[in-house]
Amino acid sequence: MCIRDRVGAFYKKIQDPIEYTFQADAVRGQDVFYMPGNFGTARNYGLEVDYIKFIKKFGVKANYTYTHSRITTDKFSRFRDPVTDQLLPMNVKQTRPLYGQSAHIANLSLIYKDTKHGWDGQLSASYTGERINTISQFVDNDLWQKAFIQMDASIEKKFKNNISVFIKAGNLLDTPTELFIKGTNPANQNFAVETDGKTLIRKDKYGHSYLIGARYKF
Repeated sequence: MCIRDRVGAFYKKIQDPIEYTFQADAVRGQDVFYMPGNFGTARNYGLEVDYIKFIKKFGVKANYTYTHSRITTDKFSRFRDPVTDQLLPMNVKQTRPLYGQSAHIANLSLIYKDTKHGWDGQLSASYTGERINTISQFVDNDLWQKAFIQMDASIEKKFKNNISVFIKAGNLLDTPTELFIKGTNPANQNFAVETDGKTLIRKDKYGHSYLIGARYKF
């Protein structure tokens, strides 16, 4: 029997992290581009927990990470001028999580290892909490990716002549990628794109993936 566990804490100060955003062209303001940018200093802190246990040929591996991520950046808003009754742009500060950073990430793997007979198999599932997919130039208009669970499996058989064969299967749960904005618009009330105070922007499905192959080690 083999047991290993670990608990750790971390703090990170990240100067000018690269984030992907929709940005208006400095000359032609009506043109908007999707591009990387630097927007200030981010701070991440959190907790990590790892656990591994083996009983003979069977094992369990689990880990969980909580990350509190914050960065404050400039955003645009609009206000109505009481004199001219026109909508005018206004620069505001908004604090949000760092691009691509989920607060909760967890992994669980069931493992089978038989070194004597050359077998190695694994069934793994991972959970990724919601996270910002794209930064908007406007306040409260960032694109978020919905939390998701993904499951994969693999098995490999090694032979004494340095040849091994393997099979890998990905996205067994057929998990889609869903992007949304946190907020609703009365204009969308007749469309099935708004649930729980969120507006669905995009949904992509990828299906299962399979890989079968052989290796030879010199």
